[in-house]
Amino acid sequence: MKIRKIDKNDIPALTEFNRRMYPKRDKVEESIYFRFFKNPLSDKHSESIIAVNGRDEIIGQYFLMPARFRYRDNEAIVHWGMDYIVEQKERRSLTGIILCREALKVKFHFGTGVNETALPIHKRFGDEVIGYSNRYIKIINPFFIHNFLPTLFTHNLYLKFPEVVDTKYSRFARVHEAGEIISNSGYWDKASFEFSRDVDFIRWRFFYYRNKHIVYKYVSGMEKDNSNTNTSYFIVRQILWRKIKCLLLVDYRFSSYGHFKEILKAVTNLARTQKMSAILTKCSLPSLMKILSRNYFIKFSGGVIISNYKKLNNNCPIDNDNILVTYGDSDADFWKGDNTW
Repeated sequence: MKIRKIDKNDIPALTEFNRRMYPKRDKVEESIYFRFFKNPLSDKHSESIIAVNGRDEIIGQYFLMPARFRYRDNEAIVHWGMDYIVEQKERRSLTGIILCREALKVKFHFGTGVNETALPIHKRFGDEVIGYSNRYIKIINPFFIHNFLPTLFTHNLYLKFPEVVDTKYSRFARVHEAGEIISNSGYWDKASFEFSRDVDFIRWRFFYYRNKHIVYKYVSGMEKDNSNTNTSYFIVRQILWRKIKCLLLVDYRFSSYGHFKEILKAVTNLARTQKMSAILTKCSLPSLMKILSRNYFIKFSGGVIISNYKKLNNNCPIDNDNILVTYGDSDADFWKGDNTW
């Protein structure tokens, strides 16, 4: 067995391997190309690895997707681990352990949604639980909670979204270009451990596919706050989840808690006009979890955030309660619910 980095020549073999490992997923080849070759950081920070046998056949993989982060005054590249899997017949061998060991040599590794089988292996090679990310649901229309028209919905995913969404006190406008999102070099809050939302990231992650993600920004309201010019925004995507038509709140950033409250109201209004049965989202900050609860979002599951960050950076330890993670980090929103890329 040999461990090596992937390159573009591996795409056909990787596609075949992933189709076997994840038979319910669609557009497997396209997803590999997008995550690991179109990512604006991939040219300089490609670290994804595969395990091959003596016939150079892929028997395992550990994908690592680069991103930027800032915590206090520290800024660096991280790698989100994903699709860590080994061929069924090789799972009694050391292949999986060696793959994890090699993957966690990167500085810095992060993961979310790690299952109970993989977590002990990660801990063995330096990962720790550094935070928690909860999933929330808000029921919009309980009379349509059981939707039995998944085929019809799947073929009409991209209904017409309005150019403006109003709440009682605020207005949000549709965003069509990544450059409309203004930030402090991709960051909003120095106190939080935050993953970058710079223009390059937003353009790649949320605008590469037309209408896969729908973006809105705060443009006006009763609240006047001139102390922070960062754009408050939210990003949604329509999905089928357990045969329910849902609006997935994929990502958000805001310049005040008041704007976050208005975001939740705007998403609720949008879900109603689009005739969604529920809203799903993810949250990792306790301060935001309280606001979600007050706006009738119910926690229905949770998971850990893991990293080797503390092991590699003892001079700047993380407070477990201030890591900001959404569905927009890693590849968490792709294949969500209906396995549709």
